[in-house]
Amino acid sequence: MSGFTEVRSIRYARPMSPPESLLSKLSLVLSEIAGVNVTLLSEQSSPSNLPEWDSMTNIHFIGAIEEEFGVTISTADALNLHSLGDVARFVEAKQPRA
Repeated sequence: MSGFTEVRSIRYARPMSPPESLLSKLSLVLSEIAGVNVTLLSEQSSPSNLPEWDSMTNIHFIGAIEEEFGVTISTADALNLHSLGDVARFVEAKQPRA
């Protein structure tokens, strides 16, 4: 039983990184909407460290994600997405498994 607890604590110690291809696609979408070079974006990019990611950019970004990836993002969900990495993990979790 203690082995399970150990694995569980490691699993939740740090969020898993999203797949690189999904993060790249989301970065491209955000770069087009925010008008920034995609090379400036990373998993840690957020409204707090990217001035171009303002409230209007966020609204357009959420709409583009819903359209491009076929997911629905509720207001409650949107309030919990604080970085590009958070968005990628959310989209990954909402997509059907192959």
